[in-house]
Amino acid sequence: MTKADIARIVYERHGGLSNREAARLVDIIFDSIKGTLGTGEKVVSSSVTLGNATYFNTNRPVPPAPGVCTTNLGEARQYTVSFLDGSAVVPYNVSAGLSAASRYQLHAGGGFLPSPVPVIAEIGGRLYQTVIVGTTALMPPTSPLQARIRTFWYRR
Repeated sequence: MTKADIARIVYERHGGLSNREAARLVDIIFDSIKGTLGTGEKVVSSSVTLGNATYFNTNRPVPPAPGVCTTNLGEARQYTVSFLDGSAVVPYNVSAGLSAASRYQLHAGGGFLPSPVPVIAEIGGRLYQTVIVGTTALMPPTSPLQARIRTFWYRR
């Protein structure tokens, strides 16, 4: 599938766009994805969106140290980003705050991390949501399940 194929599908499914606008939209999305990942970095898992955050894993090849004749498993990154715009939602890098450097955490040893799995469990009569990646349980950055606040704009 090419970008042109994707643009055609976008055009066919969203009648308000011209062919040119659909192609431009696809270009913008692809540029945004390219800007998120580092050089050589590839997404190596499925993604999960839970609690307004999207979770996915990547691997980036790292050249071996000079004078070393063995290979390594590269750099394994676990991303947690806003599903709306790809910005950081969890300050993994506390000193950087919620910046591009805080969108992921590195995992020692590199390699390919397992795909994130969404979990909703009832414990003591309360529902909890989490995302499990390997041996790590990550809490989504929103309010707990069944604790959403309704907002009404209607006035009498």
